[in-house]
Amino acid sequence: MFSKWLLLFFAIFGTSWGAQAQMEISLYRRVVVFPLMTPVEFQDSADEAWWQIRELLTEKKRFLVASKNFLVSKGVFQSRGSLSPADVVILSRLLDSHLIVTTYLRDNKLTMSFYEGESGRIVWEENIILQSSLPRSNQLIPSSLNLMHRFINALPYQGFVLKDEITGRSIYDRQNRTYFKVYTGKGIEIEVGNKVQLIRLVSVNLKPVLESINQEVFAEGKVASVHSDFVEVELLRATSLQDVKENSLVRFPQDLNQVKNTLDAVGELKSLGPEYYSGGERELTKEEKERKPLVTALTFVTNIIGMLLIAF
Repeated sequence: MFSKWLLLFFAIFGTSWGAQAQMEISLYRRVVVFPLMTPVEFQDSADEAWWQIRELLTEKKRFLVASKNFLVSKGVFQSRGSLSPADVVILSRLLDSHLIVTTYLRDNKLTMSFYEGESGRIVWEENIILQSSLPRSNQLIPSSLNLMHRFINALPYQGFVLKDEITGRSIYDRQNRTYFKVYTGKGIEIEVGNKVQLIRLVSVNLKPVLESINQEVFAEGKVASVHSDFVEVELLRATSLQDVKENSLVRFPQDLNQVKNTLDAVGELKSLGPEYYSGGERELTKEEKERKPLVTALTFVTNIIGMLLIAF
C-alpha cells in the first residue's frame, strides 16, 4: 500500500520538478532589492550600500527597480537573508517582480543572491570574503557594488525586442526590408552595422540558472540605426518570423565584453504607477529598519505527506 502512495507522490511532484529543471528563461525586467541583512553595528553602511546598488541598477534604465515607498506600502520593506523557493514565489507575486535580490553578511562573508520570481530558483549567487584586517563597515559598499556588477556582466543578453508603437507589432516592413526594435537602456556602445542575435535560453538542470543554460540563436540581424535607449535592427534571417516577438532576448556578439561593461541599468514602471519606480527618500526611519520574518505555509505538500503517513 505504501509503495502505491509513493508512486502517486512521485507522479504528482516528479513532473513539476523535471519541468523546473528544464525551463525557458524569459526577460528579467522588474527587480526587487531588499535591504542588506547585517549586524546592527553595520546598519548605517548597510543602508548606504542598499541605496547605491539600487542606483547602479537604475542608472541606465535597463531594469525596473521597486522603490522604497512601494515596498513600505506592501509591508515588506525589511532586510532579508537566504530565501526559500516558497517565500520567493509569494513575494514575487505580491510585488509583481521577475527577480528578488537579497544581500547578507555572515561573519566575513558577504553574499548576494538573485531569485527567479516565478519558480523561486536561484538565478545567480556569489559572495565576497571581507578582509579581516580592515573595518567590515568600510567594505560593505564597494563589495556590494562589486557583486552587483558581476551579476549584470553574467547576463547572457544585452537587450530585448520592443513592440512598435505605430504598428502594434514587433516586426515591420519598410522598403522591402524587415525591421524590429531592441531596447538596450542608456549608455551601451553599439554602432550601425553591428551584428545582432536573438537567443532562446533554456535552463537544463537545478544549478543556479545562469550556470545551467543552453543558448539557441533563432534569428540574426544588423543594427540599422542607434537611438538614445534602443536600436533599430534589420532582420536578415530567422527560423520563423513569429519567433521574433515582444521581449525576445537579444545579444550583440561583436565586442561583447565592451557591451557588458557599459550595462548597468533601469527605468520607470508605468504598469504599476510611479510609486513602484522612484528614487525615494534617502533617510530611513527606525520603524522601517525593523525586521519581521516572512511566514509561509506549504499546506498542499503537508497534506500530501500526511496522506502518505496515514496510508502507511
